[in-house]
Amino acid sequence: MKSPVPRFESLLLGALLIGLCGLELSGCAAQQPEFKTYPDDELEQALVDWRGDRSGLLWLRRDARITLDLPTEPSRSTAELTTSGVLTRVGAGAIGAESFTLVAGSRSAPPLCNLRKRSGDSTEATAQDAVPVDPQSASRVDPAQRAYRLPLPSIEVGEMIEVHCSSRTDRPTGSGALWIGASGVPVVESMIQVRAPDSARVAMRVAGGSWSPLALPSDGQNVLAVRAEGLKAREEAPAYVRWALRGASPRGFDQRWIQTWFDATLDEKRALCDSKDLARSGLALPFSVGDNTGERAARAAFIWVRDRLSANEEARDGVRPARRLRTPIETNTLTATDKVHLLSWLLDSAKIQHRFAVARPTAHPALDADYPTTLALQTPLLQVFLDGGSAWLDPSCADCKPGEVRPGLQGGQVLLLPAKQEKPQLLQSSPWPPSADSSTSAPP
Repeated sequence: MKSPVPRFESLLLGALLIGLCGLELSGCAAQQPEFKTYPDDELEQALVDWRGDRSGLLWLRRDARITLDLPTEPSRSTAELTTSGVLTRVGAGAIGAESFTLVAGSRSAPPLCNLRKRSGDSTEATAQDAVPVDPQSASRVDPAQRAYRLPLPSIEVGEMIEVHCSSRTDRPTGSGALWIGASGVPVVESMIQVRAPDSARVAMRVAGGSWSPLALPSDGQNVLAVRAEGLKAREEAPAYVRWALRGASPRGFDQRWIQTWFDATLDEKRALCDSKDLARSGLALPFSVGDNTGERAARAAFIWVRDRLSANEEARDGVRPARRLRTPIETNTLTATDKVHLLSWLLDSAKIQHRFAVARPTAHPALDADYPTTLALQTPLLQVFLDGGSAWLDPSCADCKPGEVRPGLQGGQVLLLPAKQEKPQLLQSSPWPPSADSSTSAPP
């Protein structure tokens, strides 16, 4: 009986180094990944065992591994993401452009990939780059992640493609999230691993699924893994793995990583709470609320800032490093971070209490508030405290009135900064003027 899985002789793929460097990295991306060959008998058994949809494409395997290197100097830490899988066609349906979508961290270099197309007794090997895709929220677990798509050659029924990609991150944040399933295609088996030195303390959780992380035996390493089987397309069952490095002790040097939401939002705190003086330096107050006070002053300040032009659509979201406001105001190239700094300045001049906050768009799955992780929230806001209560201000939303937030945030989560003992809370658009039932404690 002929095996349903095409076999191939072992192939030696010449090493290929593609000179790509990530703009956020101090060095180049990882070298072209080596193949992890999936045994033919495993793939054959996976195909036999599959009881799900057989009308089109099917991932027999789809795996990801994060390997953390943690030297005594945290700034020299690295994280290597390797992803691999085997795609086959089991039915004639859904004929179209096959692709492999992968998600990497916000500071990662562009992935480098190797492909092998297996057809009968022949094997064709190629090396190519994954290309960034449009910033579609549905392709990413967290808003700051980068999504890449690797175009794949078309395959007929019985053929398969083996794909391996690798991406390196210098100075990783210490946490991340990965989808377990694939977009538009079911998966027979998936495994996600995080590998760290044995002195590291790593935590892992699954959201949207019943699988539990397992500790795998490994000499000199701390390995956590989630193994899932029989996955529907991600759109039907959007489960994902979230991991976080809590601490490490390389050579006895204790390192604190992500233990609280304060730890997880240090970059946001630095860009917003700690940078008021930098943003305002070299510039006179650009707008005065006049004799207005309280709610009328806050309304006037918000409308003036809201109506200043942004650099582009992308600049209306995301927390970016703070900068001096003079040039962005003069050239109408304000980012979301610029606008909350500008509004904070005007509110300070009117002696109106307020706090910085950062919100998570509802297009991304809800956070586990008890599981601190970095880069999980994206949109900078201000919470203003007036006599009647508190309200949210979203100055980067061109259509928002005072007290409104953009539709993509309504019903989402928000975290007030600095996040001392706080956890992300459910965001409700506040009425204007604010009412007592929307009030929370004003900042001290």
